[in-house]
Amino acid sequence: METTGPSAEWVARMRELYDKSPVHAHMGLTLEEVGNGTATVRLAVKQEYINGLGVIHGGVITAGLDSALLQSIRSRCADGDHLTTVELKVNFLEPANPPTLTFSGSATRVGSSLGVAHAEALDAQGKHVATAMGTIAIKRRK
Repeated sequence: METTGPSAEWVARMRELYDKSPVHAHMGLTLEEVGNGTATVRLAVKQEYINGLGVIHGGVITAGLDSALLQSIRSRCADGDHLTTVELKVNFLEPANPPTLTFSGSATRVGSSLGVAHAEALDAQGKHVATAMGTIAIKRRK
C-alpha cells in the first residue's frame, strides 16, 4: 500500500473529476485538501439547505459526509477505479449553523474491492455537528 500519499498529478485529477460532478457543483461542494487516505470537503450553505428550525438539513450534512469519506478512499485508489458508497451510517450530534460546513474524511482501510472510512462535520462556528462511517465499493480498472 502507498504510504507517501497521492502524487500532485493524481490530486489534480481528483479535483478535476470532483469539479466535473454535477451534484457537487449544484450543491456548492468543493474538494479542499487531499492526502494519503484523507480528504477535506467544504460546503457553502445555500438558503435552500436551511430547515424550519433555522439549521442545516440533515440530508445536506449527510451528502457532505459521504463525499468526504469517499474522497478519502479515492485518494488511495488509481485513476480509472470506480467507487460507490454501499453503506453509510450518520450520527447527528448538534444542530449545524450556516454559512459553511467542513467535512473531513479519513480512510480506515482500503482493500482490493472495499474501503472503510470515517468522516466528521464541523459547522461555521467549529462545532462538531455529525460523524459518519461508510463502506465504499471499489471496482478496480483493468
